[in-house]
Amino acid sequence: MAEKKRQHYISQFLLRSFSSTTNPKGIHLFQKTTEREIENAPIKSQAQKNYFYGKDEVFEDYLGHSESRASNIIKFVKGNGNLPKIGTKDYSFLLHFVMMYAFRTKASVANTEEKINSGIQKFTQFDKKLSKIDFSKYRVLHPEPAAFNLAYNMDNWVITADLSLGLLKNETTTDFIISDNPFLQFNPIQLSRKKFPNNGGLLSTGLIIFFPISPKLYLIYYDKWAYILNFENESSVSITDDYDIHNLNLLQAISGEETIYFSSKKKAQYIKNLADEAFWHKKDKYVNDEVVDTANPDKKLLLSYYIEHLYNPEFTFLKVTDAARNEKDNIGMNSYRNKEIVEWMEMDKSKLKSNT
Repeated sequence: MAEKKRQHYISQFLLRSFSSTTNPKGIHLFQKTTEREIENAPIKSQAQKNYFYGKDEVFEDYLGHSESRASNIIKFVKGNGNLPKIGTKDYSFLLHFVMMYAFRTKASVANTEEKINSGIQKFTQFDKKLSKIDFSKYRVLHPEPAAFNLAYNMDNWVITADLSLGLLKNETTTDFIISDNPFLQFNPIQLSRKKFPNNGGLLSTGLIIFFPISPKLYLIYYDKWAYILNFENESSVSITDDYDIHNLNLLQAISGEETIYFSSKKKAQYIKNLADEAFWHKKDKYVNDEVVDTANPDKKLLLSYYIEHLYNPEFTFLKVTDAARNEKDNIGMNSYRNKEIVEWMEMDKSKLKSNT
């Protein structure tokens, strides 16, 4: 039996940064499905499940090591407002920690499961034997879905190594919030497309990643070919516009699966209103469309993509570059930022195939 029975999919040290203003061991929360507010809930009991990553402790230990390094780095960032330098170990450890949240949360695990099953329901229609089975009544499940999700995606954190890093400083009276799914994948360029709008993938041109580390600080990883940030110094931006803060909080509320966390009890009504607004924006669905193969018009391809939301706010601190604006109409779902990383991904896949 594993000693580490209670396994957190949101780091406790991260939630402590959003702890109650009156109780450092507690945190205020709003449950989206029940619309219930809880004051000063114990942080140690949040965002966790027994043996979520398995009883062998392998992934729990792996994440624990990542969190240990990242907690010191984030503590340093919060203390002096400076980010680690690109090319340093601290820079890589911070990126790794943030990227793990694309794969380690309950929402991410559920997303992967839905991706697999929605795809199965679509492509089995074209198989004589499988088409006789009503897959809407059955689901393909993994016995350890969280461990599978991490194992399958563990090396994918490197595909965002080309993104630039910035620090957003909240100078308003409204604090940032955090949810049980804090990793925000946002792509204004892909969302603005008339055909197949979505937030794209981690390799997509125009990718932005938002990640909260305190009520006053957000990390932003972004495609520097596509965007310019209004830096006040080398890597930080002060935000004074309440609309920017609201939109970041709204994106966070949309992303949250079950729970929104916040530090000030005085903001309870704001959080409830935010959750109501997020409900109307959230799509949370997989689309599986048949499209004509342009290389072979007699054939059709299965185009699969996920739509979390179609909300595409403008931020005062972020501008699209002239290069991206000029190429905007030519940017599609298969437009990638970095050819070297795509080649690395393809090389990795071919290597796996050759060993099977």
